[in-house]
Amino acid sequence: MEPDDWAGLYFHGDSGHDVADYLELRFWARGVGAGGQQLRVLIQSGGTAIAEVALDDHIDGGAVANGIWREASISFAAIGLTGGSFNELILQGTFNGDQAPVLFDDVRFVFDPTPPGPVAIAVDPALDRRPVSA
Repeated sequence: MEPDDWAGLYFHGDSGHDVADYLELRFWARGVGAGGQQLRVLIQSGGTAIAEVALDDHIDGGAVANGIWREASISFAAIGLTGGSFNELILQGTFNGDQAPVLFDDVRFVFDPTPPGPVAIAVDPALDRRPVSA
């Protein structure tokens, strides 16, 4: 992707995803040319940004590098994304001008493996009971 003049990659899904189900966004980026491309990452819900961050703040080494794959990790909690839903991701240049291309790989939202809390069930032995298999 060549992020000239605010160009970017846009990913859209028709159904929303619950923010609470995910811990972070992760992907790999590799610069072409001099590196140092200026990019932002937007997570949106129905065309409205619910989170926007500079990629340099979340990529290993602090910048996109020429010829080197670097991992970006954007923690939802760290950027204040704690509720609601999202259905769009944008990786975009940050200014109106020429920038060298950037390659992306393994773009993924990391699912939260935390199991839900315990389920409480109350049984009242005084109620009339019938066998389930009767």
